[in-house]
Amino acid sequence: MKTTIEIWNQNTGISLVTLDDLREMNCLRRKRILSGEGLAKEAQKKVTVITTDKTKYQMCCHYTSFQLRQMNAEKAIAIYNHDGSQKAKILTF
Repeated sequence: MKTTIEIWNQNTGISLVTLDDLREMNCLRRKRILSGEGLAKEAQKKVTVITTDKTKYQMCCHYTSFQLRQMNAEKAIAIYNHDGSQKAKILTF
């Protein structure tokens, strides 16, 4: 059985995703922050699966990508909720 997670966004409303989708969102957020996406080409960094940066405010940068992909639902949601205005919660049926 797949775990369904509800994500509330103030601009787009509510969306439903699986736990795997949420883990991938954390990984994409991590890569975007660590690589300096949006900065000039010379300021961007090369990010690998083992790159971490504990000085960043975003919690997803404190973990490697394979750690993020293996997290349980509670930890993945806590990391997702720590990083912005979007809020996620597990739906129970």
